[in-house]
Amino acid sequence: MATDYSHGKPQSSLNMTIRIFNHIDDPDLIRHWRRIVKEYDYFPQSSYEWCAPWWRQRGGDRWLYVVAVIDKDGDTVGLAPLCIERRLGIRILRTFPIHFGDFYTFVVKDNGRYSEIVDTIVGHLQQFSEWELVKLDQIGTDDPCTPVLERRGFASKKLSDITTGSFEGKSFEEYLNGLSKKQRREIGRRLRRLEHAAEVEFLVFEDAKSYLSYVDDMAMLHHLRRGDRNAPLLNSPHLAYRDEAITACFDQGQMLLYTLKAGGKTIAYRLGFVYEETFFAWKVCHDLDYSKYAPGTLITAYAIRDLISRGVKRLNFMAGSYEWKTRWAPDGCVTAIQCYLCAKEGSLRASFLLRYYLEWRDIIKSVYRRMQSRPEFSRALRFVRNTYER
Repeated sequence: MATDYSHGKPQSSLNMTIRIFNHIDDPDLIRHWRRIVKEYDYFPQSSYEWCAPWWRQRGGDRWLYVVAVIDKDGDTVGLAPLCIERRLGIRILRTFPIHFGDFYTFVVKDNGRYSEIVDTIVGHLQQFSEWELVKLDQIGTDDPCTPVLERRGFASKKLSDITTGSFEGKSFEEYLNGLSKKQRREIGRRLRRLEHAAEVEFLVFEDAKSYLSYVDDMAMLHHLRRGDRNAPLLNSPHLAYRDEAITACFDQGQMLLYTLKAGGKTIAYRLGFVYEETFFAWKVCHDLDYSKYAPGTLITAYAIRDLISRGVKRLNFMAGSYEWKTRWAPDGCVTAIQCYLCAKEGSLRASFLLRYYLEWRDIIKSVYRRMQSRPEFSRALRFVRNTYER
């Protein structure tokens, strides 16, 4: 089912109209989404196969609102995967997946009219027909839709730095020589210590079947790291959508899984996308019981060695501002992902929520963290949680 809209003001072209898709399994939506992603080689997290499993499992009480742009010839030339949710009584039009992908962009035909198509999408968002606030998360500062959002008056808030290291034209030994002497010594020392303690295996997997065979090991590493042995496994029904999305990426040759084993036990992994001669490190975890061997460092070094042998030229560490990432990228670059927001003019509630996302949320989080360090606050919080659970 879809809803057709005449594209009223503000509008970028009288030759384009808007169509809204309200069902993720709409055959027209699937066909157009897959066609544009394939034809213009979009990042895997922009694909239907990545987004649809999340929506089916996590959409909940949100309403699907995928914006499609139709040109004068009836061709679908752009899509914006969005949904409407209610927060504090306010309807928000926002991006999805939420907390599942690091990067988001509009899926648009780059046919010489990219900016016009994006402008048409953004113009529709600013009509505020069924919502009072627009919230677009995880958009890169170097994304081509960013200038349009800024020109349209969207406020922005930085979410995270993105560090990208380059090893183009280098052998693994040449790359290592570009790291600090301390880091090079550390890699060798930790590996020798681990090899002395147990038989060490570095493994790389390129197919979905191998990935699925390691899901339980990966889940256990997360449980141990969080100290939550009762949390659901990654392949439980609640999180099975991850396996579906990841399996699709493996089937397309877009993912790699690196694992580090000691004495037959998986102690670290790195899972990521391969796209445009770059490895995008999406998920990484290691067993804290092996921290003295620095398994995270060892698995990163092994992955880079393998990536260089494959002709991959860069490692993008994706979301997360951590100092350890910059140590692996002495000649790299740093960009960022941001949240872009726009409130309905004249809506006091939306204006307050806008200020919350831009300013007040960070203040509240900072106060909460300081309060957590106080024993009396921790005791009170545990009391409230225990009372609620009973």
